[in-house]
Amino acid sequence: GFMTVYLIVHSIYSVNLRRPLRNERKQRTARLTGTIADILGNHQIVRFFAREQAEAKNVLDERISIEHVARQEITIILKESFIRQVVLFSLQVVTVLICIILF
Repeated sequence: GFMTVYLIVHSIYSVNLRRPLRNERKQRTARLTGTIADILGNHQIVRFFAREQAEAKNVLDERISIEHVARQEITIILKESFIRQVVLFSLQVVTVLICIILF
Protein backbone atom coordinates (compact mmCIF):
# COMPACT_ATOMS: atom_id res chain seq x y z
CA GLY A 1 0.00 0.00 0.00
CA PHE A 2 2.69 2.48 1.00
CA MET A 3 4.71 1.91 -2.16
CA THR A 4 1.63 2.43 -4.34
CA VAL A 5 0.85 5.69 -2.56
CA TYR A 6 4.50 6.73 -2.91
CA LEU A 7 4.46 6.02 -6.66
CA ILE A 8 1.26 8.01 -7.14
CA VAL A 9 2.57 10.95 -5.09
CA HIS A 10 5.91 10.81 -6.90
CA SER A 11 4.20 10.80 -10.30
CA ILE A 12 2.15 13.84 -9.32
CA TYR A 13 5.32 15.55 -8.04
CA SER A 14 7.08 14.76 -11.33
CA VAL A 15 4.26 16.21 -13.42
CA ASN A 16 4.18 19.36 -11.27
CA LEU A 17 7.97 19.68 -11.50
CA ARG A 18 7.78 19.65 -15.30
CA ARG A 19 4.74 21.93 -15.57
CA PRO A 20 6.65 25.25 -15.89
CA LEU A 21 8.94 23.80 -18.56
CA ARG A 22 6.04 22.24 -20.43
CA ASN A 23 4.13 25.55 -20.38
CA GLU A 24 7.20 27.50 -21.49
CA ARG A 25 7.82 25.04 -24.33
CA LYS A 26 4.19 25.32 -25.47
CA GLN A 27 4.32 29.13 -25.40
CA ARG A 28 7.58 29.24 -27.34
CA THR A 29 6.28 26.73 -29.87
CA ALA A 30 3.12 28.79 -30.36
CA ARG A 31 5.21 31.94 -30.81
CA LEU A 32 7.45 30.18 -33.35
CA THR A 33 4.43 28.84 -35.22
CA GLY A 34 3.00 32.37 -35.33
CA THR A 35 6.28 33.73 -36.65
CA ILE A 36 6.43 31.09 -39.36
CA ALA A 37 2.80 31.77 -40.28
CA ASP A 38 3.58 35.49 -40.53
CA ILE A 39 6.61 34.82 -42.69
CA LEU A 40 4.68 32.55 -45.01
CA GLY A 41 1.62 34.78 -45.19
CA ASN A 42 1.20 36.76 -48.37
CA HIS A 43 1.16 40.10 -46.56
CA GLN A 44 4.51 39.27 -44.96
CA ILE A 45 6.41 38.10 -48.03
CA VAL A 46 7.77 41.52 -48.88
CA ARG A 47 8.78 42.17 -45.29
CA PHE A 48 10.47 38.76 -45.06
CA PHE A 49 12.64 39.28 -48.11
CA ALA A 50 13.53 42.76 -46.96
CA ARG A 51 14.61 41.38 -43.61
CA GLU A 52 15.36 37.79 -44.65
CA GLN A 53 18.43 37.31 -42.45
CA ALA A 54 16.82 38.85 -39.38
CA GLU A 55 13.67 36.75 -39.80
CA ALA A 56 15.70 33.58 -40.30
CA LYS A 57 17.77 34.37 -37.19
CA ASN A 58 14.59 34.95 -35.15
CA VAL A 59 13.17 31.59 -36.25
CA LEU A 60 16.45 29.84 -35.47
CA ASP A 61 16.75 31.52 -32.06
CA GLU A 62 13.19 30.52 -31.14
CA ARG A 63 13.81 26.95 -32.29
CA ILE A 64 16.98 26.75 -30.18
CA SER A 65 15.18 28.11 -27.11
CA ILE A 66 12.41 25.52 -27.55
CA GLU A 67 15.03 22.78 -27.81
CA HIS A 68 16.72 24.01 -24.62
CA VAL A 69 13.45 23.91 -22.67
CA ALA A 70 12.56 20.51 -24.13
CA ARG A 71 15.95 19.12 -23.07
CA GLN A 72 15.37 20.32 -19.50
CA GLU A 73 11.97 18.66 -19.49
CA ILE A 74 13.39 15.41 -20.89
CA THR A 75 16.09 15.39 -18.19
CA ILE A 76 13.42 15.61 -15.51
CA ILE A 77 11.33 12.90 -17.18
CA LEU A 78 14.33 10.55 -17.34
CA LYS A 79 15.32 11.16 -13.72
CA GLU A 80 11.80 10.76 -12.35
CA SER A 81 11.14 7.66 -14.49
CA PHE A 82 14.34 6.06 -13.19
CA ILE A 83 13.27 6.70 -9.60
CA ARG A 84 9.87 5.12 -10.23
CA GLN A 85 11.49 2.10 -11.89
CA VAL A 86 13.85 1.60 -8.94
CA VAL A 87 10.94 1.78 -6.50
CA LEU A 88 8.86 -0.68 -8.55
CA PHE A 89 11.78 -3.08 -8.94
CA SER A 90 12.51 -2.90 -5.20
CA LEU A 91 8.85 -3.59 -4.45
CA GLN A 92 8.93 -6.62 -6.72
CA VAL A 93 12.09 -7.96 -5.08
CA VAL A 94 10.61 -7.50 -1.59
CA THR A 95 7.39 -9.20 -2.70
CA VAL A 96 9.28 -12.20 -4.12
CA LEU A 97 11.40 -12.48 -0.96
CA ILE A 98 8.31 -12.40 1.25
CA CYS A 99 6.71 -15.11 -0.89
CA ILE A 100 9.83 -17.27 -0.63
CA ILE A 101 10.02 -16.83 3.14
CA LEU A 102 6.31 -17.54 3.69
CA PHE A 103 6.10 -20.56 1.40
